[in-house]
Amino acid sequence: MLKRSRRMRYNYRGRKVMMMIAIIVLCLLIFAIVFAVFRIRRNKALAIMQNASLEITNQAFKETIALICVPEFDGKNAKETHKVEMISDVWGKGVMAFEYSLDAPEVKTNELDAIRNKLSEALNEYAERNKLKGLNGLPCFVVSDIWTFAGVLHIDISHVVNQATVDYLHDVTKSEKD
Repeated sequence: MLKRSRRMRYNYRGRKVMMMIAIIVLCLLIFAIVFAVFRIRRNKALAIMQNASLEITNQAFKETIALICVPEFDGKNAKETHKVEMISDVWGKGVMAFEYSLDAPEVKTNELDAIRNKLSEALNEYAERNKLKGLNGLPCFVVSDIWTFAGVLHIDISHVVNQATVDYLHDVTKSEKD
């Protein structure tokens, strides 16, 4: 009789432990599902925002690049060599910056500053005409980087509409100074 009651007590404790483990696993599973749903919704909203920003930036770039003319580069004849790339793939989520690649074999590195300045000015005028505003009084569009490689002119344009893009621009500026 004594042996039987010990077994019963053991079975009761074992069931209690198993029930606690099941509750903990269920709570973890619920947490994981809620987290996954939240992340999917956030990524979907971010993708919508990036696509809208890309459309606005594409329109601005296409209108303004045609206005740029320096000795070895005529924006009217510039042809895109690659699809526009999102820089957020490298710099992190939420960055509204895009890389444009143009066929420009004659462009020299000493002309890059002139192209950058003229393009920045044209983009700012475009933003004013279309009543586009940047975040916290910053310009709506910033030419964040420009370089040439293998006859291709690469231009990074940031659409300054969120804090992630402002932080990206701060990091780029900081790395250029270093």
